[in-house]
Amino acid sequence: MYEDDVFEEGYYYSVDLYFTPNENYSLSENVTATVNGKPHDDTYGAVYEEYELAYVSAVFGSLEPQYTLTVPFTTTVKLGGSTAPGKTTFELAVVGANADEEAYKNVTVSASVTTNGAGSYEGTMTFKGTFQQLQNMLGAGAFVQQVNAGEPNWTYDDTVWGLLLLPDAVELATDYDDNDDTAPEYTVLVLPAVRNGEGGYYIDLGAIDWKNPQSEDMRFTNTYTYSAPVRDNVPVRDTATIIIGGEKEESKPAEENPNTGAPVAANMSTLSVLVLASAVAVLKTKKH
Repeated sequence: MYEDDVFEEGYYYSVDLYFTPNENYSLSENVTATVNGKPHDDTYGAVYEEYELAYVSAVFGSLEPQYTLTVPFTTTVKLGGSTAPGKTTFELAVVGANADEEAYKNVTVSASVTTNGAGSYEGTMTFKGTFQQLQNMLGAGAFVQQVNAGEPNWTYDDTVWGLLLLPDAVELATDYDDNDDTAPEYTVLVLPAVRNGEGGYYIDLGAIDWKNPQSEDMRFTNTYTYSAPVRDNVPVRDTATIIIGGEKEESKPAEENPNTGAPVAANMSTLSVLVLASAVAVLKTKKH
């Protein structure tokens, strides 16, 4: 191959290296060795004493194609208080598998969904890797849980789901399309995860009807528990914020009008006059 060649999936490559001896040294045909795991012989390396020359051929195995498997999930936001949350992103993560991590170390996993208020939102969990590593990871079962980000006022669903790539799934490599990195045919079952006595999880394979296996949906329900303060059935802001000259001043809770009981609204034109007349007196408020 040449220096500007690029390895492509499905091809074997070799690099030939040629050597000549230094002065006072000679080459012998009796030299034995291995090159990249291959025997040192006429195919992968030889010594030609009459030419004072030797070559070795470094052989590289073919690259395996990468595949993408997807598993859908649904995240539901419920209100546990009187205030709706804004945009919030929730993530899922693999928390274990019935295989050694080394067997699927090159598989990349991503799963997130962004919500905005109460309701149900659909997301997709994506697995990318070679067929063999995907099979290693999901063939004996992998376990998925929502990431608890610890955001205030949120109660996170801690349900654990099991994912199982069916044993009779089509061997993806046979149907691989160079222009499409998605798996052409596969089935990943979503099943309840059962906790074992050691703090881990397993899938109850005996409960599966292998003639007609049924998959569930990964579902997570998160509750937002915040309630804004209310006075006279009207939400009240906790603090008023004034920004002047690039500095942020936090004032005390807005005071009520003694005549009406309603919060006093600042008159911005009056405030501007006061600032011009006596800036030090007006702006010297206590910072929290």
